[in-house]
Amino acid sequence: MVAPVGSGSSEGRLDYIDLSLGDPCYGPPDQAKAAAAAAILYGGNGYLAPGGLPTLRSALALKLQNQNKISATADQVVITVGASLGLFATLAVLCQPQDGVLIPDPGFPLYRLMTEIQRLKLLRYRLQADANYEPNWDSLAELASQACVLVWNFPSNPLGTVARPEWLPRLHSLLATHPRLYLISDEVYEDLLFTHAHSSPAASAGPLAERCLSIFSFSKSYGMTGWRVGYVHAPGGWAAHIEKTHWGAAMSAPTIAQRAALVALQAPTAYREKILAFLSHNRAEALARLRRWTLPCREPEGGFFVWVNINRSGLDSLTFAARCAEECRVLVSPGIYFILTTNEYIRLSFAVDTPVLAEGLDRIGCWVSNLYLSGSTR
Repeated sequence: MVAPVGSGSSEGRLDYIDLSLGDPCYGPPDQAKAAAAAAILYGGNGYLAPGGLPTLRSALALKLQNQNKISATADQVVITVGASLGLFATLAVLCQPQDGVLIPDPGFPLYRLMTEIQRLKLLRYRLQADANYEPNWDSLAELASQACVLVWNFPSNPLGTVARPEWLPRLHSLLATHPRLYLISDEVYEDLLFTHAHSSPAASAGPLAERCLSIFSFSKSYGMTGWRVGYVHAPGGWAAHIEKTHWGAAMSAPTIAQRAALVALQAPTAYREKILAFLSHNRAEALARLRRWTLPCREPEGGFFVWVNINRSGLDSLTFAARCAEECRVLVSPGIYFILTTNEYIRLSFAVDTPVLAEGLDRIGCWVSNLYLSGSTR
């Protein structure tokens, strides 16, 4: 078993440092914690209706209208067990076995796993490193006729890329050209932005909005990863089908967590500002230390991951991650989990306490430098 972060040695150093997971160290607003405690103490612990807490659905419809500029009603919102099960249920409703699903490459590993579990045909479309990770539109156009769903993930996990406004007309044109193609837009990192604004594809889709389903979560925006509250906006009558499928898989999302989520939506502006200030500081810290150790990386525009090139180490990403854990006690995510065409990247999270982040990156940098100098990288 890997020791948890903070299990210090006698010298006071941290033992294993986990920079591998998207599990932020910040927590939900105090008001949300109080709402959860009240639900535990004073009732409200039973099952909820399949679509979720009605007041939460209504509040999220208003949020979608005001923040995302998506035309939404409460009956089009389905509360799910995290964004992951929301995505899983949406794929199950839109697809039949052997249908094609377009997923980004690099992309979140669960996309691949979900398509495999549901016996769908995996179709990868390249995000171009030499073009700010813009999708390869020619490749998308060639593959779209084989697919029933296109998964769109911006801000991107693992890249931190935010979609540019000029990309959306091309995306909508692709949908218009392929009338059987549906869009699932994974917008879990919508609130964690540093350099560019985020735009929901459904907001500017016009009549195509009926084929744009959007996935959101409380996990990253409100530090509620373990509370398991996500939600799907599904127009065109799809919400009822997703609600039924989700109920069959997991019944309702946790009642206490839904009540906390409702209150989290009303958190003061200072709460969000504090999170963004913390992440901005850690982002700058991570970039500075990686550059100091001459580890090339992409500056994340959103989210809380850094996509790091490890070519200097001479190791493939799986070997790098294994040896990094063993030799300097830092856990990282191998890039091969996210992209199959290259094995020269790792993903690091900077949503950890700043001193922990600093020590973890310095351990990695010193270790890689020693490998390079010693020539023992193979």
